[in-house]
Amino acid sequence: MIREIARELQYNHQIVLYTGQGDLLNEVSELEIDIVQIPWLSKHHPLTRFTSTISPAKSAEIGSLSMYLAGRATGLFSRIEEEVDVLWLHYYLDNLLVSRTVDIPTVFHVPGIKQQSFRWKTMFDYARPQLYVANSQSTRDRIEQWYDIEVDNVVYPGVRASQFLEGTDRSEIGTVTILYVGRLDSGKGLLNLVSAVATLDRDNLMLRIVGDGQLKSDLEEEADRLGIESQIELVGSVPHEQIH
Repeated sequence: MIREIARELQYNHQIVLYTGQGDLLNEVSELEIDIVQIPWLSKHHPLTRFTSTISPAKSAEIGSLSMYLAGRATGLFSRIEEEVDVLWLHYYLDNLLVSRTVDIPTVFHVPGIKQQSFRWKTMFDYARPQLYVANSQSTRDRIEQWYDIEVDNVVYPGVRASQFLEGTDRSEIGTVTILYVGRLDSGKGLLNLVSAVATLDRDNLMLRIVGDGQLKSDLEEEADRLGIESQIELVGSVPHEQIH
């Protein structure tokens, strides 16, 4: 989402991306934006792994806190206040810490929240962004119901349609294909998708699942139980630039 929005905004705005030190995706490096990489403890760092095993802290929280502390130590937030007009935050702990630190407008883009949690409640109680933006109407409804927070707007994830439509000829395709792309985890409804495919009376139907995750073996077992293993293909992970 950050990559695609930066791609569109870069033509009329000066964009600065603040991110942890490390290798960048090619499609991010090629954008006409400024990139500031901050020292941090990545999820692969030994200290992160150790801390996450002996405490309730998640690896992403350790990374976020380490970047925040590095920002304070290097004077990053003072530079942000001097050079940036609006700061857009995407992780709950970044919002909680940074929105109370910088004296410029901040926006928090809320991801798909599926259940209530102490972490989200703490953020909504103490963070101080100027705007909350949700990634879908259903997310907005849940937030307003669970946390009594007014969400200012909804911004859906976007795609470049031209990637998928240019040069496409489906006239020779006889099989009806249902495609899923994403993580194979319990929040995605994949077992329901497999069950739904089993109810369709169509011989030339194929469900292709692109991605990897903890549900892979469960999906294979469910397809076998329903007798539709020949109609389901678990493709595995595919590089982003090849997805379209």
